[in-house]
Amino acid sequence: MARLANEFAKKEGLDAQKVLEHFLSSVAAEAAKPVQGRKNHYGSRSERGMLAAAVMYSLIETCSRLGIDTCAYFREALTRAIENPGTVYTPAMHLAAVNP
Repeated sequence: MARLANEFAKKEGLDAQKVLEHFLSSVAAEAAKPVQGRKNHYGSRSERGMLAAAVMYSLIETCSRLGIDTCAYFREALTRAIENPGTVYTPAMHLAAVNP
């Protein structure tokens, strides 16, 4: 997901940090809502969009179940991905880093 945000920023000539902040505000809004189930994909315009949404919902729910601050996780994961494309940073890795 971070790779897509980074590619979008480059393609549109935008600041990657601003894209990250916008994305985080969207994540915070989504995290405040309960996951509604399998009908969430109906608004997707493409299979790629549907897959990206599924990954996001999964990460948000995983953070919630592990008691992780969702915004803090995404801020760290996306910052790492922007600085080093291809980086993988899971919620479990974040939990281990926050609670050594």
